[in-house]
Amino acid sequence: TVAAGGAPRPPEHLVMMTEKFPEKAIPGLGYGLTETNALGAIISGKFYHSRPNSTGRPTPPLTEVKIVDEQGNTLENEEVGEICIRGPSVMKGYWNKAEATAEVMQDGWFHSGDIGMLDALGFLIIMDRAKDIVIRGGENIGCAEVEYAITEHPAVSEVSVYGIPDDRLGEVPCASVMLKAKQTLTEAELKGFLQDKIAAFKIPERFYFQYDQLPRIASGKIAKKELRQQVIDSLAKG
Repeated sequence: TVAAGGAPRPPEHLVMMTEKFPEKAIPGLGYGLTETNALGAIISGKFYHSRPNSTGRPTPPLTEVKIVDEQGNTLENEEVGEICIRGPSVMKGYWNKAEATAEVMQDGWFHSGDIGMLDALGFLIIMDRAKDIVIRGGENIGCAEVEYAITEHPAVSEVSVYGIPDDRLGEVPCASVMLKAKQTLTEAELKGFLQDKIAAFKIPERFYFQYDQLPRIASGKIAKKELRQQVIDSLAKG
């Protein structure tokens, strides 16, 4: 098995896994957190190929997954809310941190802070981190959903979506995009491509294209805060 963890990989990563390893290799993806001992949901094989945007199904009896709204009410399938996980693999609490534990553990359920939904067949789809939401004129936009749509363009290597302040709407989404070598892409072309992928209000207001790899933090993740601040500083200078 060739496995990845965390959020769904860009579509091209699934293709790379299939091409780089023997035919018998089974691609897979798992979702979980430190607090759940890395268990939450898992997907592999034909299910992964048919649902590359999903992180799979829960793994009972080790884990159960539900989606709740801001009031803690359990939502139906295909309704978006916070992902909660329960099971024997989930922690009892943070050591000597009762207040922090109370914030995330409620009636045995761990509240992950991740935003997502269960599709019609119960496959988990992660939309974003709760703190990685752009609120554009009252509309919530999950950066991960927009990033996933952008990476489906064949000229795109990697992308980071973030919000910047806006006088009229409060905040608008922007995107820093690394293009593949020798590929070209304009803002108009990419916006046109996204029209059939995501809602119009989720399409970034601005795109910043480059051929160099996007900056990283120590963990290897894209330095989203740095990119955001660079854009804000640039706009302030006019």
